[in-house]
Amino acid sequence: MASFVGFGHSHVVALAKGWYALQAKGPSFLAPFVDGRFHYLHDPCFVPALSPGPEGASLNAAIIAKLGEKDPQGILLSIGGNEHNVLGLARFQQRYDFILSENPALALDPDAEIYPEATIRETLWEAMADGLFLLQAFRDATDKPIALIEPPPPLPLRQVLLHPQGIFDKSIDPGNLAPDCLRYKIWRVQAGLYRELCHKIGFIYIDTPLEMMDSNGMLVEAACGRDATHANELFGQTMIEKAIGLVSGAIAA
Repeated sequence: MASFVGFGHSHVVALAKGWYALQAKGPSFLAPFVDGRFHYLHDPCFVPALSPGPEGASLNAAIIAKLGEKDPQGILLSIGGNEHNVLGLARFQQRYDFILSENPALALDPDAEIYPEATIRETLWEAMADGLFLLQAFRDATDKPIALIEPPPPLPLRQVLLHPQGIFDKSIDPGNLAPDCLRYKIWRVQAGLYRELCHKIGFIYIDTPLEMMDSNGMLVEAACGRDATHANELFGQTMIEKAIGLVSGAIAA
């Protein structure tokens, strides 16, 4: 019986719900995986996720124990992922924009100061550093196939204003939020940082399918959760199905 184990921060909730929805559809939707379980890395037993040691940080012993339960064939991770939201929804100190190297034709705000993309990368890297170290620790702990699931795209601004609950419920200023285009660019830079590390350490990177994005690159309304930053089980199910297919191929190889 093929199985996987998943770990993650807040975005793992949508993935777990998506997995339960797949299970409810029956075995034909799960093949070749027929067993899977998710663990929330903010649970007290997993905090802190990294333990210091003489040769550097390693995974919390409780996480390592879960990695070994039932001998899973694959590991799914959803680490961090809200850093782009923190940057994109924070109050502007100085109105800015930047040219996204992967799509330089995207519009620029004519009233904004234009920053180098490297500035955005460095700001995100600093915010993501703990998560990136955690990914390396998972790689050090096992040689089994590991997939990192991309965090969902930013929610459209109209959705953020409709459901500002969550980490921004006391700090959102409706009159001073980054436009969707800038928030999309920041998300793409973050995704690039994750993808680069995955390529370096041998992870499978599960990127977001186009059907989960609207014409502006925002998360489609049908997949939006009921707060400012999270997706729902439709996004989770879509990403789990894609992850299962790619991890299955890695196992077969």
